[in-house]
Amino acid sequence: MRVAVRAELVAAVTAVAVASALVGYPDPPRAATVAAKQAAGRPPLAALVGRPAVAVAAGAGPYVLGWSLSPRRPGRVQVKLTVVGAQPGDGLRDAAFTAHRTDGTTPVRAGLRPCGFGCFTGTATLTSAGRWTMTVSVRGNRGPATATRSLSLPAPDGRADFARMLTAMGRLHSLRMDETLRGSTTGPAVLTHYRFAAP
Repeated sequence: MRVAVRAELVAAVTAVAVASALVGYPDPPRAATVAAKQAAGRPPLAALVGRPAVAVAAGAGPYVLGWSLSPRRPGRVQVKLTVVGAQPGDGLRDAAFTAHRTDGTTPVRAGLRPCGFGCFTGTATLTSAGRWTMTVSVRGNRGPATATRSLSLPAPDGRADFARMLTAMGRLHSLRMDETLRGSTTGPAVLTHYRFAAP
């Protein structure tokens, strides 16, 4: 499975995972809180296990919008949008997916229907191979949220890169993690620094 995610998100997830393996005491409070919230529901990428897919994410106002395409090649694809940071009173609605090419290919637009709390899904047909600019959007009581990323289809297989990452993680004896948290993409930053060492 190919999961293409922004480098900073991969680094953050990897750091938390490695830290959990290196230390004999609980994760940092913020990491523990995030883990508890994720454990309460199905992980956003769980539905992609065993299926070829590509996924990306980007900050959008108070949320992180993550979306996946399956399969990871041109043609009819399933689009799944996960709104990370959604709150019960947000009233999320009118989710949509759009994609276009710079070569004049007719833009593609698909409405996304709810599939659970903070989850929307739908289908779209991406007619040709090459680089696509994709945008997801959703409206809510805290205002609209929109995110855009560019992807090449078909997306390459990422299993070799994933195996190299696991090997590198296994060699670690210590780790420093710098955490930057914001309540929204434009909010003030809260900086925290952690140091971990293998027992």
